[in-house]
Amino acid sequence: DEYLISNCSRIMKYENEQEKTKHSQFLEFAVSLRTAELEERNAELKASNKELESLVYAVSHDIKQPIRTILNFSSLLKDGKIESLDDEGKLYLDFVANSAAHLHELVNDMLSYSEIGSYGNREEVDVNALVKNVIAELGDEAKDAQFEIAELPMLKAFPTELTDLFENLINNAIKYRREGVPPVVSITCEEKEDEFLFSIQDNGRGFNANCEREIFGMFRRLENASDSEGTGIGLAQCKKIVELHEGVIWAKSQQGAGSTFYFTIPHVLLPL
Repeated sequence: DEYLISNCSRIMKYENEQEKTKHSQFLEFAVSLRTAELEERNAELKASNKELESLVYAVSHDIKQPIRTILNFSSLLKDGKIESLDDEGKLYLDFVANSAAHLHELVNDMLSYSEIGSYGNREEVDVNALVKNVIAELGDEAKDAQFEIAELPMLKAFPTELTDLFENLINNAIKYRREGVPPVVSITCEEKEDEFLFSIQDNGRGFNANCEREIFGMFRRLENASDSEGTGIGLAQCKKIVELHEGVIWAKSQQGAGSTFYFTIPHVLLPL
């Protein structure tokens, strides 16, 4: 009886091991198959995005010429024929000129968006110096703003795109100020285990917390931004730039109490 029980136990153990092996092999096969599918979809998505960006660039480039023509002729009419127009004609001419100027700005922003990642190679960037240059370039726009800037790191990054990222976020922090309240902008960076976490905080208008994800979409503008100039592409550009650096970007805000934009950049960037 003991011999029989011992043999049965061995057989059952062997069969269980075989089942475990088969199950493990099946899981490995399923995972490898799913990984291959995801890699194929990712490659297709990258190719599709590249094609779309090329199309945007080509279309935007071709649109610029007729826009320039409208702007030039509107300017000529204003300079030479404005006195011969009645109030209604002047209103129409202003509408045409302003719409053409907005369209020109929109096309330029679309071109800038399509060109992200094509300006050059990654380099060592002194973020302290970069931020100081961005603020200096703002000139009179930032003359009444107070900046609180922590020690910022050296990064291996795309310098042109990183400059555009800080320029967009700092410019927004100043532009969307509360009436009668001088802007205060705080820029910090915290070094994590494998990435840098940046934050840009302001004391401006803020926005509804329900919009925190939507604001990074193309052509998305907040309700309280309707009285400010812009095309609604700036934050989409920021998202694309951060993703180019293999990071993520998000925002936290409260209506009337300011906003904080966060983004991460890994210590070591993955190869393109």
